[in-house]
Amino acid sequence: MVKVFYTTLIFFIFISCDTPGRLIIKNNLKNPIHYKSELVIDQGSAKTKVHLDTISTSDERIILFGFGFKWNSDYCQRYYTDRCKYLEFSTLEDTVRFDSPEEILTLFEQNKRGLRNKTVKIKLKKLFEE
Repeated sequence: MVKVFYTTLIFFIFISCDTPGRLIIKNNLKNPIHYKSELVIDQGSAKTKVHLDTISTSDERIILFGFGFKWNSDYCQRYYTDRCKYLEFSTLEDTVRFDSPEEILTLFEQNKRGLRNKTVKIKLKKLFEE
């Protein structure tokens, strides 16, 4: 009886956790890439945070964020695209920028994968070839 109790307790602890979603940015280009985004931290006061990063060749960055147990278009819209003003990737030769929530949502929807679709993996070579 004690085993059943502990098993049930552990099950409910894990099921109640808000597992994080992951945005993986994979640089599969021959040159380093610069990544820039501006995220709204507090929508009430419109505070924003600009994120700048350089991703070396064959490297990746993982950004974690929580949005509940499922990630459909509504959740994605509410938790990320409503808070993200833009995403920008640039090399010495070219820049790819996503300005609107619709562009960001489309980018995420096309690149979702993994268990429960909670991972977005953006391969930069694909973006710069389009």
